[in-house]
Amino acid sequence: MFNKLRRNSKETASPLATTSPPRSKDHHLHASTRRPVTFYDLPPELRIKIYELVAHNTKLLLFSNSPKLNSLKLKTPSLLFVTRQVRAEYRPILLSLSPVQTHIYNYDFSPLIRLVGSLYSTELKALRTNNNLSISLHLKNYEVVTREPMTLLRRWAVKRSEHLDRLQWSYKLAEDRPGGVSYLAAEKRMRKLAQSQLAVLVLQRSVHESLAAELQPILEAFYVRYGDWQAAKERAWARSESHDPMRIWVD
Repeated sequence: MFNKLRRNSKETASPLATTSPPRSKDHHLHASTRRPVTFYDLPPELRIKIYELVAHNTKLLLFSNSPKLNSLKLKTPSLLFVTRQVRAEYRPILLSLSPVQTHIYNYDFSPLIRLVGSLYSTELKALRTNNNLSISLHLKNYEVVTREPMTLLRRWAVKRSEHLDRLQWSYKLAEDRPGGVSYLAAEKRMRKLAQSQLAVLVLQRSVHESLAAELQPILEAFYVRYGDWQAAKERAWARSESHDPMRIWVD
């Protein structure tokens, strides 16, 4: 396949040539011992296209095995283990194009802060151009309204407001996606979600404007999930045979 893709810059086509010149025995001997074409013989532009195709179909996951563990692990794509040259060429493309996700428990962003701080400048530069960086928030069924989680969230907002890494993180709530739940279960979840959302809103209103702006994307993640539960509650209401309004307040 590489022989079909590769073009030798020394060869030129002549429209006047109708027959090939006679070839000596030395030529045939040289042709039989010619080195086979490899991936590294491809033009750099073509190698980059191949890297981009692979990167678009590769997901990078930063994760913690447990909320008690204070470390992150990176599942390294196998292409980075091929050779040093491939790794040097592919890694910046991988970091700039692949979806990157990390899991954060109860607003403890310290593992992510340490990992980002350990990146080389070239890696950080590549991540800055990535528009698909996602943080999944795990919040103990939304019951995260105590002082400690809010303190951790404020520290993250302070770090983000400094704009040292300038990474474009987006947020989503990782737990409790509504499915075929009952009306009462959806209502209960919505109340817990509203409490946790209110805690973030109170924090946002108590900090400087620059910090408040960093908390807004997290609030928007709450709004999205609240809308999901609202839709689930409406579906449950439509399925219900009894439309007793008093059932809303039954726990």
